[in-house]
Amino acid sequence: DLFCFVFFAQGCLSMGTDDVDSQERAVLRLMGGTKDEEVFLGLSLGSRLAPKILGDSGKKGRFLAAIPTAFVERLLRSAPQYARCCVAMLNCFVDDPVAARRFAHLGAPILSQVLQELEARGAPEQEPAAGDGGSTTASEAETQAAEPLQDALALLQRLVLHVGPEVMDPCVAGLSQLCEIFVDADADTVMELLPLLRSLSGASSEIRSMSSEACWHLFLARESLRPQLLEAGWCRAGTDELTEDTLKKGWRLVPEVFKACGEPAKRREVIGYVTNLLQGGSLVQCARLGHWVDLIATIVLATVELNIYFDLVTVRDMEATEQQGKLAVIDLVELVIQELQRSEDELEATVSSEQLLQLLDVCHKAVKVAFDFVKQFDDEPGRRVALTPHLGMAARIIGAWMVVEPSKFEGDFLQALPHLVRHLPSHMLGSLLPALDNYHSHAWADTPGLLTKMLELVATASSEDAAALQRSGAVARILVPAVLDPAVYLPEVDLGDPPGDDDMPGLEVPQVVVAAASSGSVTGPPMCDCGDHPALPRLCRWAQAVWLVAHPLSADELKDSLATLAAALLVSVPHEVVAACAPDGLAPLWTYLVRRFTGLRSGSERYDPSRSSEDECWMRVAHVLALRVERHKSVEDEVVQALRKSKNPILAVPVLSEQVAGELDDRVVEALRYWRVFIVGKFPQTLD
Repeated sequence: DLFCFVFFAQGCLSMGTDDVDSQERAVLRLMGGTKDEEVFLGLSLGSRLAPKILGDSGKKGRFLAAIPTAFVERLLRSAPQYARCCVAMLNCFVDDPVAARRFAHLGAPILSQVLQELEARGAPEQEPAAGDGGSTTASEAETQAAEPLQDALALLQRLVLHVGPEVMDPCVAGLSQLCEIFVDADADTVMELLPLLRSLSGASSEIRSMSSEACWHLFLARESLRPQLLEAGWCRAGTDELTEDTLKKGWRLVPEVFKACGEPAKRREVIGYVTNLLQGGSLVQCARLGHWVDLIATIVLATVELNIYFDLVTVRDMEATEQQGKLAVIDLVELVIQELQRSEDELEATVSSEQLLQLLDVCHKAVKVAFDFVKQFDDEPGRRVALTPHLGMAARIIGAWMVVEPSKFEGDFLQALPHLVRHLPSHMLGSLLPALDNYHSHAWADTPGLLTKMLELVATASSEDAAALQRSGAVARILVPAVLDPAVYLPEVDLGDPPGDDDMPGLEVPQVVVAAASSGSVTGPPMCDCGDHPALPRLCRWAQAVWLVAHPLSADELKDSLATLAAALLVSVPHEVVAACAPDGLAPLWTYLVRRFTGLRSGSERYDPSRSSEDECWMRVAHVLALRVERHKSVEDEVVQALRKSKNPILAVPVLSEQVAGELDDRVVEALRYWRVFIVGKFPQTLD
């Protein structure tokens, strides 16, 4: 049969030689053949050769490009035996993330294969033909039917893992059919399909809702399956918005879930279950449905688990299953804290002050556990690397809480920051960004190494990584006010070298004469009056690194934020040093900021709070440019020329009412007043 043929062909792979290059050439020749038989054999042999070739970066691209994806799709849609062979061959490729992306468009035909295998499994057994030596036993038939189904499911899950849940977005009709089968299937089939459905939390809203409702419907309707579902981690993945009826039934079962998961090892299932209910609803809905006590009990349980967890990881390595279980604890605490912030006003109108204080109290205890773990982190020098992921989990809780109620743990936060910065890589500090943004001062900027790691997040962002770019913009918006704070003097901050600094020549301190800078009307960090200060060239390099990320982008708020950060890094650097360190590299930066300053606003004379995002971005540009012009005069001519093109230059700067001025940073208000005086001085006719 076909499988025997394929395995036979794969067994003959050596083709008389053990040389991988020769084997690869033979496979490429077959896959490029004109006959389907040649291509099929090439794919079969190539799947056997895949582990060797995909591990070689030099061969991988050529090999993947040669795979005829149109033929693969046609094979998936052909007779069952060919489709099964195709699934088996694809499973040999998709363990490699790059290779998986090559097949990202095949979600729909693979899902069709899953549905066909499910249909074949449910079909009545055929009577043996006359003269047959016997019939296949029931167990043998189940085994034969299970393997192709498991192969197809494994293939889909690998695509979701390596490419993302979006590979299933074109499969709405197929997934709807799968969900219908799922809720009525036998226990074994349910357990086979469950991992796929629970992996779709990042897919489109329609698919998320469909899979969430199917899983919850099954759990609520099939009492006999609940213990199995909980044991299998049914509640460890995210849940999309649930209907009111599902939430009612789900919260009503919380006591039963508590009872079923009474053993310490199963507590995480209770926590995961309640986390799913909150993800599918809200704290407000929990209160309205009368289950506030159940929520408080679950958070108390989560705090106990969190304490045990952080105590255990300091004395021994945890198994993967334990770590996964504790993630549910972190998810619940983080989610409750974020819900507190989002629904504060609505909660106050729904629950009593005593209930709200009760929730805050149990959250305080959970947050304190996270702070205590961070503070003792340096006591484990031999296991710091192994403990880094757990420190990152503590950072998630701390970062979320400092947005809700920063005053409660203000001192603890500043004490914990040095430990977090010292031991966490840059990308794991992202969970602290909202906390830093919400902090009442920029005292956090004095934390050794923090500014360096935040700048690394910006300077290492790739234009091909949309998420990293958006994160870099968020970092820039937080850093600009801090860098422009008079209390933060960058030449004295211990900044490391920017990434790739070895490739940027001229790090030596330039010998230049620095003109004395007069104090102006715009408040900002002081100007460095020492032209040979060793930190000045490094600041120029950081500004260049940030501008290199911003420069290729289209003009928008993200580019404005990055460009403003690059300029803000130079506020304390004398113009003579900038010119010596980067004679050409930063000229486009100032040109861009001048153009945005004079053209970003729509011409409305007054500040409009409804356009706050655009106006706040413009104000950051206005502030940093005011400092530049007032201290260096180096871009003054560019500003004047740009304003001259406007019919009424004074409209470039909004008028602030006393109320709005009172809500803005005093330094920004100073900068705007500076610009109105500047424009009137250069264009006296605007007074008319």
